Amino acid sequence: MIVNVHGYALKKQTYIKPIVVSVSNSFYDGPAISDSGQQLVFRGNQKNKPVIYLSQLKQGNWSAPQAIITTSTAIKGAGAHFVNFAKASQSGGSVNFNGPMIENNIITFAAQLNNGKTGVFYAQYLNKHWETALIRQTGDKIGKYSIASFDAPYVSQGHIYFLTKLKNTKNKDQSIKAVLEFNPNINKLAEVAISKLSSQKGLHDFWDMSVNSGQFALRATIDKKQNKQNVYVYNDKHVFSPVFSLNKHFKNISFGGPTYFRYSHHDYVANLVLFHKGKKISSYKIYTNIIPNFPWIKSGDSVGNSTFELVGNPTLSIHNGVASMVFQGVTKVKSDNNQTRVGAFLTSFKLPKGNQKSEISIKPIIVSGDKIPDLGTVNKVLVGPVSLRNNTAVLSVELKSNKYALLIININEDK
Repeated sequence: MIVNVHGYALKKQTYIKPIVVSVSNSFYDGPAISDSGQQLVFRGNQKNKPVIYLSQLKQGNWSAPQAIITTSTAIKGAGAHFVNFAKASQSGGSVNFNGPMIENNIITFAAQLNNGKTGVFYAQYLNKHWETALIRQTGDKIGKYSIASFDAPYVSQGHIYFLTKLKNTKNKDQSIKAVLEFNPNINKLAEVAISKLSSQKGLHDFWDMSVNSGQFALRATIDKKQNKQNVYVYNDKHVFSPVFSLNKHFKNISFGGPTYFRYSHHDYVANLVLFHKGKKISSYKIYTNIIPNFPWIKSGDSVGNSTFELVGNPTLSIHNGVASMVFQGVTKVKSDNNQTRVGAFLTSFKLPKGNQKSEISIKPIIVSGDKIPDLGTVNKVLVGPVSLRNNTAVLSVELKSNKYALLIININEDK
């Protein structure tokens, strides 16, 4: 069956076979993959204590997860030790990007310390071992402001980016949000962008940053009184540019976090948008600026014999002119008394050229109830903050046996 979506054909396809990297009796959170597609990190447990695991692609095979950062890891500059590491938790229908990230042997992450503070940290592979250091912790001063909280640590092109809430040390009711950039090679922190005060015109309340190729997109409030939000790209001219014009076309909508990708000198974004009817959410739609003002995927769309009830947590990636997205979905199975299943899905299409039409494919990767050979039945699918890069998708699953598995999906092999 073919469904037309703004000149695009929505083509349902079949199940994708995953590669099983590791199986564990301990918890595996949703992983984040590097831009190269050759390293991934995730939060997990080891002997009932939180750790950050690393797996790497070497000579065509992914290595078994190695615990790189533990609660006993020495921290340069902290004077304390780790108690817990931030999870890739859910917020407003999308992941709030707080899980660990990696690129080119630099891991960045948020964590809690035994001194009661939280902070942003990094670990770097130097001289054949990993060295872990503090970037900043709550209570640290930046000018006349004090750091109140952190969110969204990312590493891109050797620099670390993160969101922070800053409170005025002389006026505690006055706070701003800032995007900070840290260069680990010279130990330098810089302010990239700062939100406006509530009394000023401009962007307020930064959330849910997504970074790629040293640039980023985030969600922000443009109208404080009406609580109107949009998604903005911070472009190479150091200016915020709005991505969507949906507020002009629809009322009663709110935005989840964006997923940003820089390709061929262009900024591409996909974003969950929630449509409200009264106090209830009436529909979930993922939009992209590749197809302006029309949803790429939405609740009500069908895949196989199922219909999407909810979609969210997208990761956008573009490779060889093909835009792909891994996202979470909740479906109802028509042939099984509308049984609800939760899983991860892949959708893709060729970037349009002129009036050329393209075909959108949508494929289930793993959903609850699936049986993985030699592993058993899937109970839960865990999608991390960056689940797709360089034609490689990464996921974790909880099995009905109470075990966890780390999965790799090679998109090339399923074309």
